[in-house]
Amino acid sequence: LLDYGQFKYQKEKEIRAQKAHSKKVDVKGIRLSVKMGVGDFDFRVDQGKKFLSEGHKLNIEIRLRGREKEHGDIAKSKIQEYLDRVGQEYQLSIEQPISRAGGNVTATVGRKS
Repeated sequence: LLDYGQFKYQKEKEIRAQKAHSKKVDVKGIRLSVKMGVGDFDFRVDQGKKFLSEGHKLNIEIRLRGREKEHGDIAKSKIQEYLDRVGQEYQLSIEQPISRAGGNVTATVGRKS
């Protein structure tokens, strides 16, 4: 015979141990600008590489303001340039392709394992 209470307790204990050892993946946000300088852009690239090396995903975002909203293609090319620079070091998996929603242009990427 088996004590069901003890069996249930052991199973819950195993599940808690698995949760404790599992790695949580966060989505880290990187905000770029259309008028961003080279030094700031390089810094954001380094940040993205650090986040990917830690196993997180990246949500790259550009907020378009005022007259910038007329030139969404520039924002998309800036995000593509960012992805190309980060992609030189890591293989990226595209979680959400570059898309525009209102005044925001976003993309979400992760690191291929």
